[in-house]
Amino acid sequence: TFGYSDTVRNTAASIMPCLLRSTIDYLKETGQELNLEPVLNLWNFVHPKFLSAIRKEVEVETHVAMLEAYSECLDLVGAHSYTPETLKKANELLHGVLKKYLTLRENRHKQGETEEDFDEFEAVRMEEQNDKEDDVISLITECIGKLFKYLKSNYLPYFQNYAGQWKQMLLTATRPRDIQMVLCLFDDVGEHLQAEAIPMVHDLINHYGRFCEHESPDVRQAAGFGVGVFGQFFGQAFGPVANAMCNVLLQIASQPNARDEENIYATENAISS
Repeated sequence: TFGYSDTVRNTAASIMPCLLRSTIDYLKETGQELNLEPVLNLWNFVHPKFLSAIRKEVEVETHVAMLEAYSECLDLVGAHSYTPETLKKANELLHGVLKKYLTLRENRHKQGETEEDFDEFEAVRMEEQNDKEDDVISLITECIGKLFKYLKSNYLPYFQNYAGQWKQMLLTATRPRDIQMVLCLFDDVGEHLQAEAIPMVHDLINHYGRFCEHESPDVRQAAGFGVGVFGQFFGQAFGPVANAMCNVLLQIASQPNARDEENIYATENAISS
């Protein structure tokens, strides 16, 4: 939280996973790898301060550095990392940061619509700022995906309070990056919760079919992966749309330019699914 230098804050954030990793390595080297107490004690000490720093941060680049480090920490501490209280705080924090950047973006858009001197140069600057903030939003979706990965359905009650916000973002977004990020989040929900995700995700399945036909390869890639996840884990709930989804995936894979470099990952996901 050192307010005078973003470099100091960036560096302090990047040290967090290093501290955890060095503790884990020491325990392995000394034959104590099953003893999680030192790692969890360290995490429980730094975690509240880490969340506070993320909440107070105002610089986009530093938010990116902090969330990258936080994401690394999740991989290191995994399923042992949260109590109900700390999980609630982390979930509220992540969604609070998301709301902040979505509000900033909405305000800029409104300003662009109402200002008479808003020109092409200003439009480019606005989109450049959106691109910077995309990295923050993408990391938020990554962190939430990891909470589902490690905590499974234990995280679901916390996320459910915000699921509608994510769905609205998905269905009203016009920028491909926004669509892709939210698709990746719901891909994680389906992959890590499997059948338990059906009540939350079933109303999005048909939209996934539509996004499989999107002009953006990144959107098609994320949507194609999600269709495969739903088909694998959703059982009878997926049955009514199975044929239609297979046809959509076949269309992706059979396009004349399906093997072009920009389309190859979308094509491979469609074939795999």
